[in-house]
Amino acid sequence: MIVCPECGELIENDGSELEIWAFGGTYEVTCSLCDTVLKVMEDGDGGQLINSINP
Repeated sequence: MIVCPECGELIENDGSELEIWAFGGTYEVTCSLCDTVLKVMEDGDGGQLINSINP
């Protein structure tokens, strides 16, 4: 589960996968409350780096 950094809404959707590698992946999710698009990079241990990609 991801928390939107803009509004604090919990995002349960895993989003659309952009890239997958042996120890993680990159995907995009959109917050249903504020429509912020987030790029999430996740490693094999479940750690996440979340960046907003809205203009």
